[in-house]
Amino acid sequence: MFIRDPLEEIDGIPIFSKNDNYILNYCQMADDHFDHEEQVGHSPFMTGDQILDSEKVTLDFVERHLPASASILDAGVGTGAMLSKVPQYDRFGIDIALPYLKKARQAGITVAMSKLVDMPFYDTVFDAVSACDVLEHLLDLDASVTQLVRVLKPGGLLFVRVPNAEDLSSYVTDQQYKYAHVRSFTVDSLRLYMEKCFGLEFLEHGYCAKSFYAASQLINPAVPVDAAVRSVLPELLNEAILSEGEYCDALRTLGKGFSLTYEEQVDALVLLRDNHPEFMGLAHYFVRPAELVGVFRKPAALSSEVS
Repeated sequence: MFIRDPLEEIDGIPIFSKNDNYILNYCQMADDHFDHEEQVGHSPFMTGDQILDSEKVTLDFVERHLPASASILDAGVGTGAMLSKVPQYDRFGIDIALPYLKKARQAGITVAMSKLVDMPFYDTVFDAVSACDVLEHLLDLDASVTQLVRVLKPGGLLFVRVPNAEDLSSYVTDQQYKYAHVRSFTVDSLRLYMEKCFGLEFLEHGYCAKSFYAASQLINPAVPVDAAVRSVLPELLNEAILSEGEYCDALRTLGKGFSLTYEEQVDALVLLRDNHPEFMGLAHYFVRPAELVGVFRKPAALSSEVS
């Protein structure tokens, strides 16, 4: 199974990557995750219903495309929560956070500690590979995905779950972790990347984590109450009226969008989410799903242009 010997073994887990600041960052994140769950009862990164929905949608794709007894590698296996729900498969997992791997191993998953770029497996050994909430974290995306494709059998399946058109502004100023999300995806950008850069065949996609969690999910956010344009536009309109400018109607039309503020919009959605969940069926009109899942197939023979 392994193409080389591990550097060492810790608590029965083979280690294939040397510790560095990137790995230590994610070990700290895993420890914080467990501490938060113990104190509050849920993950600090997503709401419980979002996590369950993301796992369900992903596993629906896996079980629809992958026959029982097939082998699957979860690259970024975490605690093994997702693979623990599908014991019909021959399950493997890698991660760089030892605290996660210890839990995944307890779930009956064969695990190893490794960065994706240090992937320790032989070529073309897995029927399927999943990478859930992983690609957005990688500093070396091309080299990492090359490894995911390398270990897939010809005709093998790649299941990818990533943030959906995520607003990355909060990560620019994040003082808690040096490394977190460094990119986001849309269906089109994910397809272009996998199809054009790696020659994979796109099969289908879906959305998950649809409940309202962050204001950045708003599809058409209103203008914030303190936005400068709220004072600038009325001044321009008054000047246009005094000068009988031909663009008065256009300025009035733009001003109609100011009847609702960004803050009021968020407050209204939070109220419905927390107190009137029966109305959240309307959420998809206002809120972008937090994550998307794409399913790809490795061709029987990759073109020399992308191999």
